[in-house]
Amino acid sequence: MNQNSHGGARAGAGRPHKPPKEYSAEFRIAAMRSLKRRAKVLGFSDPLDALADLALNVANQDAVRLGAFKLYVEMNQIKEAHTQVDVTTQNKPMIYLPEVMPKPQEAKDKERDALASMH
Repeated sequence: MNQNSHGGARAGAGRPHKPPKEYSAEFRIAAMRSLKRRAKVLGFSDPLDALADLALNVANQDAVRLGAFKLYVEMNQIKEAHTQVDVTTQNKPMIYLPEVMPKPQEAKDKERDALASMH
């Protein structure tokens, strides 16, 4: 909420939200384009060759090798969740009205007496 308590943005404002898997796909495409450009500058035919060289070269420090391997695994194992939604069930809250009780006899007598005195 704003500092001046005027509320938030109006409903439906802004660009539509994308599911996380679409962000992952867009990021992968942009990252691969960038890596390909940089790999050509460094003399590698494929950017993953440079990463593989870092991960598998025994001359590198263990931390560098482990970091490169972890990065390689994270780049290639994007987890996507697919769920089935059953919309046939209604999960609305149930509203119960109070039980209608019959009027007591003395209330009926008072009403009848009140109506009789008005006429």
